[in-house]
Amino acid sequence: MRARKDIVLALRCSATYGEAVDCTGCPYLLEASVEGESWLSCDVDQIALDAAEMLRQDGEEAGRLMSNGDRIRRMSDEELTERLENKNWVCDFDREWCEQRESCENCTAEWIRSPTKEGSEK
Repeated sequence: MRARKDIVLALRCSATYGEAVDCTGCPYLLEASVEGESWLSCDVDQIALDAAEMLRQDGEEAGRLMSNGDRIRRMSDEELTERLENKNWVCDFDREWCEQRESCENCTAEWIRSPTKEGSEK
């Protein structure tokens, strides 16, 4: 995959129509010779593939940056009710977190601000 700036520039450039564009140095520039005539075009398929991969990676990164509070805010009323009915609801979410603490004091606030574990449900 190419650099983010190259992908963004190529997306914007390939979206122009009928405008003169300087493609010098573009990593997506295709040059071909057909019957002795030189043709220049964009490798739009590769631009799309690289953009899709960039978005996939961005989505993974965003998921890693989500806090437990964000995760709770995304819950349905039913899910939240089920969790809150349990007195030790932080433990219900994250047993490993609780086992690393000596007491429950300030545990909930600290846990809510902490990042979710990769692959956490919802």
